[in-house]
Parts: sequence; C-alpha cells; structure tokens
Amino acid sequence: MELSSRIVERLPCPKCGSRDNNVLFDDGHEKCFTPDCDHFKPPDGVEVSPIINRDEGSSHRLSARDIADLHTVGMPARRVSEEVYKDLGFKMEFDPATGEVSRVYYPVTSNGELVAYKVRILPKDFTTINIKKDVKKKDLINANNCGGKFLIITEGEEDLAAAVQMLRLKGKNYSVCSLVNGAASVKTAFRDNADWLEEFDDIVLAFDMDEAGQAAASAMTEWLTPGKCRIASMPLKDASDMLVAGKVDEFLKCIWNARARVPDGIVSFSDMKERMKNRKMVDSFPFPDHWGNLNEMTYGLRIGELDTITSGSGMGKTTVVKELEYHIFENGQGNLGIIHLEETVEETIDGLMSIKLGERINLPDHRMSTDDPKWEQTFEHFANSDRIHFFDHTWSSIEEESLFSKIRYMAKALDCKYVVLDHLNIVISEYADQGGERERIDVAMTKLKRLTQELGIWIGLIVHLRKTSGGTPFEEGGIPSLDDLRGSGSIKQLSNTVYALSRNQQHEDRIQRNISHLHVLKCRLTGRTGPAGSVFYNDETGRLEPAPLTFNELQESE
Repeated sequence: MELSSRIVERLPCPKCGSRDNNVLFDDGHEKCFTPDCDHFKPPDGVEVSPIINRDEGSSHRLSARDIADLHTVGMPARRVSEEVYKDLGFKMEFDPATGEVSRVYYPVTSNGELVAYKVRILPKDFTTINIKKDVKKKDLINANNCGGKFLIITEGEEDLAAAVQMLRLKGKNYSVCSLVNGAASVKTAFRDNADWLEEFDDIVLAFDMDEAGQAAASAMTEWLTPGKCRIASMPLKDASDMLVAGKVDEFLKCIWNARARVPDGIVSFSDMKERMKNRKMVDSFPFPDHWGNLNEMTYGLRIGELDTITSGSGMGKTTVVKELEYHIFENGQGNLGIIHLEETVEETIDGLMSIKLGERINLPDHRMSTDDPKWEQTFEHFANSDRIHFFDHTWSSIEEESLFSKIRYMAKALDCKYVVLDHLNIVISEYADQGGERERIDVAMTKLKRLTQELGIWIGLIVHLRKTSGGTPFEEGGIPSLDDLRGSGSIKQLSNTVYALSRNQQHEDRIQRNISHLHVLKCRLTGRTGPAGSVFYNDETGRLEPAPLTFNELQESE
C-alpha cells in the first residue's frame, strides 16, 4: 500500500537490512515495507520535537495549535493510508533520534467540538491533552463524522482506522466510531452517548475478541433497545489484525453476519430446581406507616413493577407522589429519577425541600431566602447524596421515544432504581394531532412495562381520569374505578398495582376537605382491593399526616 506521495526509488533499510524494501518518496520521507519493520523517516521539513523529555523526566505538552500543525502520514505496517488518517483527524509526531513515528494524537470531541487529544506514546502508553476544561460528556471517537441509520463501533482508535480502510477498499462508506478509552470505558461511553446511539437503527460492535472486549459488547447490547445492537465475531483479535492479515473480505462478512445477543432458550420444570433455590427474592419497599392499610394490602413497592396512581383533578396526586419521593429518598436504597412534566425542576425541588423543612416555602408568604443557612443546609441535604436526578423538560423533547431513552439513561447510567413519571396523559396529548390516543397509550404502557423488567426498576406512573358521566363527581369525593382511567384498557391491564385517591374538596368542613381516602383498585401480587385508609394534608406544614377520626368513626369507637 502506497502513501499519498510518489515513489522516487527503493533503498536498503538501515534497520532491518532489507536490500530494497525501504522506499523513498518525493516529499523526502522513507518507509520500509518489510513486514514487522517499523523504520520510518519523516518528510523533509517536518519537526520531530517530542512532548516528553525523557532525559530530564519532565513533561512538556504541545498546545492544540501545535498539534493541529503536525503532519499526518500513512502507517504501512498497519496497512492504513495517509488519506484515512487525515480524514479521521489523526496527527503524528516523530522521534528526533530515529525519525520514526513516536506519538499519535487522536481528536476527542464533545457535541462535535474538539475538546481534547488522546495521545498514544508508542507502543502503548496513553495520556490526554485537554483543550477545554470541565467537559463532562465526550463523543465516541469520530462520532462527529457519523450519520445515517447504520453504525459500526470499534474498541479502539487504530481499529477504527483499520475498519474505515477495509470498508473503503470495498467501496463502502459506512459510519464508524470507537470507544474513547477501550473496553473499560463502555459504561461511560453509553452514559455520554445514549440518546445519540438510539438514533441508529442498526449498530454492529466490532470489539476485541478477548474476554474484556466481548464482556463490554455484551453489556452495550443490554443497555440499548433490545435488538438494536449486534456483535461481530472475528477470527483474529481485532479489526487492525484483520487488515494487517489481509482479511478484508472476511471482516466485511463478520460485520454482515453479526448477531444480536439473545437470551437463553426454553427451560423445563426440572431444570429450574437449583435456580428456584438460589433465586434472589424481590423485597418490597413499604409505604410510610401512617398511610392507612396500604402495606397490609400491597406490601409496598417492588423493583420490576409498574404502578399507577390516579385521582380526579386537584385531588393531590402530585402531593402524595412528592411525599413518596421524599420517603424513598430518606428510607430507601438506590437512586431516584423524577419526571414531573407539569412543573419545572425548580418547583419540584421547592416541594421536596418544603417536605423536609415542614414549611411551604413555595408560597409567597413562606418563601425562604436562598442565603438563609437553613435553606442552604436543606438543599445540601439532598444534593450531597447525589441520589436524585431530574428530567428538565424545559430544554428537551417529551416525545415518547425520547422520554423512554431518558428513563433508560436514568436507570443504566445514573443507577436509578425508582422512577416517577407525572404524568402519562401529557406525554400522549403533546402529540394529539398525530391521532390514535388509545393506540399511543397502548404502545407507551407496553414500553414502560418492558422497561421495568429490562432495567430492573420500579416506575410510578400518574394517570388522569375520565370525566364522570353520572354519580358523585370526583371533586366531591367520588371513588374512581379501573374503568375510569383515561385513555386505554392497557393502563389497568399492564399495571401491577393501581392506587386511587378520593377527596371531597368542596366539603364545608376544612378538616374533611383535606382528608384524602386511599383505595387499591388492583394488586397483582395479593389480589387485595378496596378502601385502604386515609391521610390528612396539613395546609400549614405541607405534609401528609395520619388522618383524624371522623365524627362517625368516633361514634363507632365508643
């Protein structure tokens, strides 16, 4: 394989002794084409000052401008042309003593903007030169040049170059990128690029064939939408080895024949004995003790389940859910993902801090200055744990697919075990002009249900009710039924448990107006349904408290 410059003559190689395999090109550079010989003399006029002064042991780093001015050459030993390296933005530096390539600079981007160079000090030492500080998320290498619906991901940068070279040799121009820091960085790569990866229809992972590479590929297929990722199986260790060995056709066959990771097949009853003995039981996380009989009837919340909470308009669903979020934060294990689509993140934080303080600081006459030490202490109480994560819909789409991707990100990248979605109807109504509300709810419920099981999380879903056509209005204490759930029968069918609130918000007595009655409309685990007690909303503190006995209950207790 020739470099982009023209051959002048063939010379003896000063390193391996070959008679004529050392080729002189018209720009002054030399390269020996003997297999395993890495003799290289850089082009005329190319600076070869190193970034590390080994004699003094001190570090001297080139600036971004210096790196941009470096030369790019092909690497015949790797069989990658200068053109490919140039298109990928790779830069080379040469050892002043030998004139051979000593360092390769790989550009690292964030949202398509150059933010760093990953430096390979040959043969295999790595360091990073940051151009922009405090960059939290990095693209996959060469992601800024990728598009379309098909993507190949390699484990390293040289495998990326090799894959591009092999595709070009066959007239293909598919998108190819690589992990930033090899197999060990696969979780970070997914966390930083989850939404972008989900835009592709088909992704082939051409990771190294060693144990670490295949484990990383397997993990990536689990985190993305099932069936989206396929894993290539190669006869050699990696794409670079395939190119050096001239196995270009075989590499393309490996890409075409890549298979999706599939679960194990059907098992017999007799096969399950040891698994049954050793299975991990799913613990229930109980509700607050004073929330009526909910724990007795349902045993609480369970990972892997989808629960629905409903009530009429203005019944206090969000208040109850925020109390539950606070209860999970204070008493549960695992992180919490919060998606409140009818309020800002600031309003959600106000609500959680109000519960902690026992003061309604969201109200104008109770608002607390952010300079107040008590405000600072309360805020840090939540922030320091880094266990609560929000979806800020102010700056992002709430279209269904995007929302499901955010939930997957919360679970996989942020380790959220509990996710609250408030509420389903606003997600569907956002795209009502596209029609088919019932069908859209069916699809959304199915995907949410699958997410609980695929990701091992609990999802608490708030759903609105239809308007009553007869009987007691919900606003006056009417008790909802499963058939009152707005939109689709899939809500009651796919929910593990359905909870409802009823309250007579028009009652003449202030105490009665603030008592919410709890109902279990469905519980797949226990089958227990019916009234589940009551809670009282304290308008002064903003907290849910044990409900006081009503007049009738007082008479019965006597």
